[in-house]
Amino acid sequence: MAEKNCIQCGKEFERRELNENSCPLVWRVHTPNLIKEIIEGTNSKDAEAITIPVRIMNELLVKVGERASKIDDPELNALMCRLTIYAIADPQDKNYNPKLVKKILDKVKK
Repeated sequence: MAEKNCIQCGKEFERRELNENSCPLVWRVHTPNLIKEIIEGTNSKDAEAITIPVRIMNELLVKVGERASKIDDPELNALMCRLTIYAIADPQDKNYNPKLVKKILDKVKK
């Protein structure tokens, strides 16, 4: 399989080698969009079986993000950015700040 370079760290890898430990900055999840897609994509008569728990999870993640910002732990802040829980990490938010996100992620990289 052809080798590729990680867009974040430049490390060479093969697709089969990709995992959480190969480069932690590669993997990001736009959590708000994921939740929205789950809720909107559920259109069966049993939709409440998934939409209610997903909405509750969303509310809990918002509270986790608020608490994480108060704790101000570098590793926790990086995780919140990778999950797009913080507005500064959300390209669709008016408070998006890629330079600050990079700074937060770089702190835990060292």
